[in-house]
Amino acid sequence: MSIASPAQAWPEEVIARYLTVAGATVDITAPVASGRYQRAVAACTGCTTTRDYEWATYRWGQDSRTWVEFRDATTARLDAEKDARGWAQEHAEHCRALPMPPAPAPVPVPAPVPDPGEDCRCVWRGGICVETCPGHTTDAWMSRLLARLNGRAGR
Repeated sequence: MSIASPAQAWPEEVIARYLTVAGATVDITAPVASGRYQRAVAACTGCTTTRDYEWATYRWGQDSRTWVEFRDATTARLDAEKDARGWAQEHAEHCRALPMPPAPAPVPVPAPVPDPGEDCRCVWRGGICVETCPGHTTDAWMSRLLARLNGRAGR
């Protein structure tokens, strides 16, 4: 498990980060978006709970056919971020979910060395024929080899 430390760089879009009691983080992002609705997102890396805090700077006009600006975008954004920070702080104080550990690296499986038969004089390295003997250049030989490698009888 990796626990976030203050020295670790935050992802670029994160504007605030809270450490939970179990070592996970609650990150707040406010993606830059165009349009009438925007949002701040608080997401826990332990229990994966998220909360969206949308803000709008426009609303339907009285005629219900047009959009009218009703508040300053900066004020609306700061209000949404404040609400997201409040939830993140409260959640971080109580969340005991551990952050998910990184996936282990896959263990490489060595290639099997095929057994082409007693009469083979090929040079094999790591399961690959690097020097073919003269009798193994025909399609018939290759068919026999593939049949043998696949567990079928053949010769």
